[in-house]
Amino acid sequence: MSQERLGEIAETLTSLGFTELEATVYCYLVENSPATPYRVARDIGKPVANTYKTVQALYQKGLVLIDDTNSRLCQALPPAEVLSKLKSSFLERHERPNVRFRN
Repeated sequence: MSQERLGEIAETLTSLGFTELEATVYCYLVENSPATPYRVARDIGKPVANTYKTVQALYQKGLVLIDDTNSRLCQALPPAEVLSKLKSSFLERHERPNVRFRN
């Protein structure tokens, strides 16, 4: 995937509320899956602890799969699948009954 396309994906993710680090880690994993969080941190030049937390956050959002063995290899879900999940999640939240606020 081209750097331009990865940049578009990262921009889309940040516009949807993801942190810059979440978008960076996800895009790295799109191109370099599977990888350990340590390798991701080293290659993107971010602190290891922050990267581990970010990988865990991406896992909880359903964007990354994590191998539960000692190596903790991570793999990004394909961008089209991720964007589809995000769209479905947004529509689901949007269709809930509105909460009314009193003036």
